[in-house]
Amino acid sequence: MRILQNRYNRNLQLVVLNTMDTRILTYIHFNHISSPHYLHPLRVSKHISRAVHCSTTSSSPSASVRASFHTPAVFTSPLFIQNHIPHHDSHPERPERIASILKAIQSHPILSSTSHLQLINIDPSRMTDNRRQFLLRQLEKVHDLEYIQDLESMCNRGTYQLDADTYLNKESYETALLAAECWIQSVHYTMESGQPSFALSRPPGHHAVKGSGMGFCLLNYAAMCARYIVDEYNQRVSILDWDVHHGNGTESIVQSDSRIQFVSTHQMPWYPGTGRPDFKGEHGTICNIALAAGCRFETEYRSIYENQVLPVLKSKEVPDFVIVSAGYDALRVDPLASIELEPNDFGIMTELLFESLGHSKVVFGLEGGYNLEGLAQAVASTLESCVVHNEKQSK
Repeated sequence: MRILQNRYNRNLQLVVLNTMDTRILTYIHFNHISSPHYLHPLRVSKHISRAVHCSTTSSSPSASVRASFHTPAVFTSPLFIQNHIPHHDSHPERPERIASILKAIQSHPILSSTSHLQLINIDPSRMTDNRRQFLLRQLEKVHDLEYIQDLESMCNRGTYQLDADTYLNKESYETALLAAECWIQSVHYTMESGQPSFALSRPPGHHAVKGSGMGFCLLNYAAMCARYIVDEYNQRVSILDWDVHHGNGTESIVQSDSRIQFVSTHQMPWYPGTGRPDFKGEHGTICNIALAAGCRFETEYRSIYENQVLPVLKSKEVPDFVIVSAGYDALRVDPLASIELEPNDFGIMTELLFESLGHSKVVFGLEGGYNLEGLAQAVASTLESCVVHNEKQSK
């Protein structure tokens, strides 16, 4: 599937991030392109306007993104649209999810301007062996090595089902690994710039447990990033999961780690059947808030969010860094649940989060959300609040 067709990309500037040991941030203008193009630097090299070389001798991956930008950022890749195709057209976790969000960003009067938002494309062809090994080391902190190896082997064999909901094909492992890179690069960007960022990737991750994938999810990116931040930066980390389904995988991985807080709002009873409010984890770092079907923002959800979620996030100390497992299946129009939020509600939640924290070191990572129009609008609302908050802080 082709993306960024000319009718959507007028005046859009992309940043292409080559994940090399010596990294290059390449600014590419798609203005006046006469035919559709993939988001790939080799195919649009004649449109390169300038390149900023960010060489580093440091072996630390945290040096891969320099805080050269003063705006929020979105990290993505064309492979999320081209690969990991479901076996049946009716499957809700499909490439069109990413395409619809990109279209909404490109047609948005604020988000389409690079003075407000950077859209950063990670070039998978530049993924070096060293970089892959780094990602695998991070994933091994939250997954069994045997499972990671089995996942790669199953994908190499072709079409496969992990469970009734979770499909695999030859590209699935590489797509999930690239999603892990998107999430990690988002962490680097936010850590060094202080700006919020969004990992626009698929498949989702918060249902993946230590030894298996499930519920559309193959690898758990939120848990991986949280463990990476506490290990490498020694900072307080909270995970806020606002997906309508409980992040059972994330909870199971981090509940024994006293350094990581996990807060979830989710419909209950509902898939996957976990998320009891009375479960607090080994160190009291788990907070599950159950929502009844039909819950609406102004009548119930906002009060829960302001009076329970946000206070719990900073109940001990304000976290230095927040990872949002940003699922958008709590929308009224979503086919997989029965909570009744509207797209603009997510923008309000984002702004309230920044105000409560007193900083914007927040990484949002796409989890669920399966109504294409509603998903695109809700992500755009989230990103618009990131931009508006940044502009307020800059004044």
